[in-house]
Amino acid sequence: GSAGTVFHGFDSMKDSEKDRIREYFRKVDQSLKESLTDDQMPVVLVCVDYLAPLFRSVSKDPRIQLLHVSGSPDTIRRDVLLQKGWDIVRPIFEKEKIKAMAALDKAMGTGKVTQDIRKVLMATQNGQVEYLFLQQDKQIIGSVNRQTGQSAVPSAEPMHESEEELLDFAAMRVMSQGGKVFVLTTAEMPVKSDCIGLLRYET
Repeated sequence: GSAGTVFHGFDSMKDSEKDRIREYFRKVDQSLKESLTDDQMPVVLVCVDYLAPLFRSVSKDPRIQLLHVSGSPDTIRRDVLLQKGWDIVRPIFEKEKIKAMAALDKAMGTGKVTQDIRKVLMATQNGQVEYLFLQQDKQIIGSVNRQTGQSAVPSAEPMHESEEELLDFAAMRVMSQGGKVFVLTTAEMPVKSDCIGLLRYET
């Protein structure tokens, strides 16, 4: 949120101010529950230190990490904020990545694995993609029909108004459906491909 009244510590606040902050945190907590539907998605707080335990006491959300990013989000650069947040959740995603890579290795050579972004996008229509692996720093420019999932052959020309970055679009779709997305280096990719989708079931 935007900057507001600055307090030097929770103990120094009046009871009315404490109650106001608790009520605000309850609204934030409710908003998180409505917008973050993935029960396993880790949540990292960004706040001054004395507010973190107060929010946890109000929220009780098990997704909230024990560590938080210390400081005001209004004064931290976005890249620094992302890096600090990633440092906190990295162990969670590294564990999940190992599990996902093992599942991919087991499914290789079956109809549950596709390296075609167009097939991945079609599969996202039914929430069929369990894991999506993307090669770092790669882009595929094209167009996609949001109702059918059908996409045009990726374009080699500069992006037109009707086109977009298909890997980003696929990643957002997969995550919104409870799937997991992993960005891998070229060396980490099990096969040479811009993307690999592991489906929950074969079509």
